[in-house]
Amino acid sequence: MATRSGSMALVLCAMLIGGAGPSLAQTRTPGTMPDLLVPEPEHLPDWIVLELHKNRGEARRLAARLEHRALEKEIRRLRFDFFRSPNHTELRQIGLHKLRAYGDRPEAYPILIDVFRRSDNEVRSAILDTLMEQRTSDADATLLWVALHDRDPWLRTQAENRLKRRVDEDEGRVDPAVTWILAWRLLEEDERYVGRAASLADSLSIVQLIPHLIEAQVGGQPAAGNQQGGDKAWIMVGRQVGFVSDLQPVVADSAVAFDPTLSVVNEGVLLRVQDGFVTTYRTEVQVPLLRLGSRAVGYDLAQRNLGWDDAKWWDWYSSELVPALAARDGGDDADQEPATGGG
Repeated sequence: MATRSGSMALVLCAMLIGGAGPSLAQTRTPGTMPDLLVPEPEHLPDWIVLELHKNRGEARRLAARLEHRALEKEIRRLRFDFFRSPNHTELRQIGLHKLRAYGDRPEAYPILIDVFRRSDNEVRSAILDTLMEQRTSDADATLLWVALHDRDPWLRTQAENRLKRRVDEDEGRVDPAVTWILAWRLLEEDERYVGRAASLADSLSIVQLIPHLIEAQVGGQPAAGNQQGGDKAWIMVGRQVGFVSDLQPVVADSAVAFDPTLSVVNEGVLLRVQDGFVTTYRTEVQVPLLRLGSRAVGYDLAQRNLGWDDAKWWDWYSSELVPALAARDGGDDADQEPATGGG
């Protein structure tokens, strides 16, 4: 579902990129922030900022643990006291009730995810339900982070389902922090997360991310050039033919002989590799892009045969998608104009 704010953001994106979209990711230095077309949110959890900038598996929780050691100890004690055995039903119910009390403490979210990572599905589901019920930016960002990064496919799916339910209940409005994190991951060239981010963008119907999906379809960077000189590699397809290149006579009493020198000549084709680059065509990004784009413009985008042509995609974006969303916004404004008749 495209919201008015999302459509207007696309109009601004079109003004930024012009007719033919420039590369959003290829001009940046590795390790720096991508050139995102979505605005940075007013609020982003500190532990997520730490992870995005340092890009380390456990860095996102380091700040919370250093600052909230007592809180972590408290949560670990809760797990020890109430969740040691699945057979103690009454004790577990008390523990689940205590878990929900952390819903209004955003600093506890990353600790809860970590401490109960290996717990059973009932406990982990209770944590995700608590996050979903908060309806806050911190809770939505945490749900997204689990859906995008967790190693457990079951937990990722459960977090995605709850986040989608949250968005649907809010008439399709997606928290800016969620959109921004997905945009970062799409242009970050980290193959671990690009496909998941594309799938989540489609699942949540975030039309603002269509430019980032277009850029993320094709990955890979050209080589910086052969700085050392000479060939990087070579391939030869041919055969070698031996011949006598020299013949030395050897003379003795009543005898004569010859000492031949054998050489080899090569026949065939030599392929010299002086430079190169690798291109990755990501079907796991293009398929969500086709689905999301089709819903946005109202027809099956697969029939347009845009393929992997970057110029065709940007032409479609600027000439069809942005005008269609702008027209839809105008219609919404007309439909929602308040009545002014006398009573």
